[in-house]
Amino acid sequence: MTLATARDVALLVRNARQQRQMTQGSLAAAIGVTRQAVANMEAGRTTPSVAIALAALQALGLRVHVLSGDDQQVTVTDSAATTATSAHLLSVPVDLDAVLAAVRDGEEA
Repeated sequence: MTLATARDVALLVRNARQQRQMTQGSLAAAIGVTRQAVANMEAGRTTPSVAIALAALQALGLRVHVLSGDDQQVTVTDSAATTATSAHLLSVPVDLDAVLAAVRDGEEA
């Protein structure tokens, strides 16, 4: 899965939340927003700020890694993964240029 839009991030958050059997309310409490804010983000009705998206990933035990180099790659891995296989399944490349362009252009998910 490539994360190129806020919607992609929202889907990752929703899937990770559901896998952990966490409610929208408990995720909301963990990141300091309302349950409705989490529901709207997951449904694509609103676009979360980068701070909220990163807080959600962190609350879900996911880590964001920026790899230096010409191809600006970011991976998201599960910090609770116990095997290389499970960690690899959650590695997600992100096209930073596309995300930043979408933010600059005001693109919604």
